[in-house]
Amino acid sequence: HVDGLFLAIGSTPNTKVFADQLARDVAGYLCLVKGQQTSVEGVFAAGDICDPFVKQAVSASSMGCQAALQAKEYLDGIGYSAAVQSAPLRSVVAEVEHQNNLETEITSLAVAKQLVKASSNKLLVVDLYGNYCIPCQKMAPIFASCAQDYAGRVSFAKLNVSDRGIDLNEFTRLVKTEKITQVPTFLFIKQGKVVLRKSALMTKEALVEMIESQDSSTLLT
Repeated sequence: HVDGLFLAIGSTPNTKVFADQLARDVAGYLCLVKGQQTSVEGVFAAGDICDPFVKQAVSASSMGCQAALQAKEYLDGIGYSAAVQSAPLRSVVAEVEHQNNLETEITSLAVAKQLVKASSNKLLVVDLYGNYCIPCQKMAPIFASCAQDYAGRVSFAKLNVSDRGIDLNEFTRLVKTEKITQVPTFLFIKQGKVVLRKSALMTKEALVEMIESQDSSTLLT
């Protein structure tokens, strides 16, 4: 006969799924490096799985807030934008490619050289993007729409900065511009040299204005 019963559960941290991925202590708790960051950059933890002492909902909530803020800071640093939500980049690119084949994918320095040479007599616009970048996802259909509008008058190409098949530093030297440190970055190339460079999420109207500013022959009729 008892007046009440309190079930104390969760004494063992449920972290086995991360055994081969994140550092854990002897008791199985995830090890934190700085704040809520785990042993892997970009992975943050909160709550009882990394708290062997307090184990309370209020402290877990506080840790969750810290982890969220750290995650946002990390994502901002690599090009994410929390204000923009879109479909995964691969699905966006797949949809664009289904609509038209007006954008050349630069997969090697050889392809880049051929493209620059072939576009020597007209404006070449290159979209440098990353698979991890949400602003890049937003720009993909805008860039594709411009490629369609300017078909035959302006060349358009895309370069995935995550692709290990091309040395980004060699590419920047090829088109005579500074190193790429942010995505999306748009390079406007004339006669093999970057004449305008913009690193930002923008509207189609803004992109069109930049295209037209570089060559009067590209004005839409």
